[in-house]
Order: sequence, then C-alpha cells, then structure tokens
Amino acid sequence: LKDFEVVVSDEPAYNSSRSADENYIYLIQAGSFKTQAQAEKLRAELTLLGLEPTVSSAKNASGNLWYRVRLGPFTNRGSMTAARSTIISNNLEAMVMKRKI
Repeated sequence: LKDFEVVVSDEPAYNSSRSADENYIYLIQAGSFKTQAQAEKLRAELTLLGLEPTVSSAKNASGNLWYRVRLGPFTNRGSMTAARSTIISNNLEAMVMKRKI
C-alpha cells in the first residue's frame, strides 16, 4: 500500500524541559459554605469516598465567616489529580490551588 505510507522522522523523543514542581503544594477546595453544618455534610461525603478532607473557617473581606472544605496538601500532581478525579466522578466540584512552599 504505497499510497498510504507514513514517513516517520528520525527526531529524538520529546523530553520536557519543565522541572518538577518541588517548591509547590496543591490543595483542593471542594466547597465553601456559610454554615458549619453544610461544610460537615460535604466532609462526611468525601470521607465516605475514601478521601481525607478538613474543614476550616475564615473571614472574608466583608467580615463574614465561611467554612471551607479542603483536601491536601498534596506534594505532587499525581496524587492531587487522583483525588480530584474521585471528587469529579461523584458529581462534586473541585477547585485546585497551587501554593509556593
């Protein structure tokens, strides 16, 4: 099948010049709620999925208290991606945050 021949170049395999993100950690925020009860409900759901979420509270710029459900810190993208995939496959939201350490 000469007309269907594909010419493959002798270029070397692709090597990423991007270094590992050793100076970063990843966090996943699965939700932010006005009440602690809502946050604890989501924490329980995520725990049943085999994850280890935490609930923390923080005041926003307006002085309102919010309860955040987060997972991590993850020291590599692979473990963060696995947790994020579990969350998304269960129709939950997941916002990834990358922080310098």
